[in-house]
Amino acid sequence: DGIRDRDVTGVQTCALPICINTPIELELEDEMFILKRTLVKQYSANDITLDTLMKNVLPASVKYVAVDETIGDWRIANNSTVSSVLDELRSRHLIYSQFIDGILYVGLPFYQDKQKVQKFYFEKNIINWENLKYQQSDEIRIRLDVKVHYRDNAKKNNTFSFGDLDGSVRTLNLYNVSEEQIKNIADRYLARLKYTGYHGTFTTFGEPYCRAYDIVDLRSIKVPERNGRYQIKSIKRTFGMNG
Repeated sequence: DGIRDRDVTGVQTCALPICINTPIELELEDEMFILKRTLVKQYSANDITLDTLMKNVLPASVKYVAVDETIGDWRIANNSTVSSVLDELRSRHLIYSQFIDGILYVGLPFYQDKQKVQKFYFEKNIINWENLKYQQSDEIRIRLDVKVHYRDNAKKNNTFSFGDLDGSVRTLNLYNVSEEQIKNIADRYLARLKYTGYHGTFTTFGEPYCRAYDIVDLRSIKVPERNGRYQIKSIKRTFGMNG
């Protein structure tokens, strides 16, 4: 099948597939890949709900579940993708998006009825935990500055501070949201950072199988007072000759 033509000297010229990497590397994505390629028409609306926005940007074939939340004014430029709109929702309102069993969930960072709990013991099935740190909530000092950008720029007092005024500064930008929404978003953001327990990463085996947003039940025989449950933010899988 590879023979393309035959020259006058009788030497065959073959068309072969080009392989850049050996062995071949495959990069796999879930249904979000479709949304990265789906363009959205220019769109503009005031004081809309998340559900209304999803109805206007998602393809009809995509099933979704959206939380009941008002996101204020929204503008979408030409040639934007659905994925870029979802990214903007996360950066502006801390609204997360993920596919679970073929359905797009938009709103919460996790859904309890979809989470599985997996146990890991420091003395048994955790290979390396040098990047896992234990912290006390009262030792974490964070000041969150929320900058709100209004459509008409009429309001001058558009910066609100939460948390510890003498702490390290984090900045969050929001657009056309009410003061009540500002506080709710700020509280959710700080709760993710200020807690007593572990943060960081650890290395374990391929089983038990975990997904992002599942729950890790960390346990220690030697230090049981630090046992606790944590949400998985991300997972990096590797395999090869070493296992």
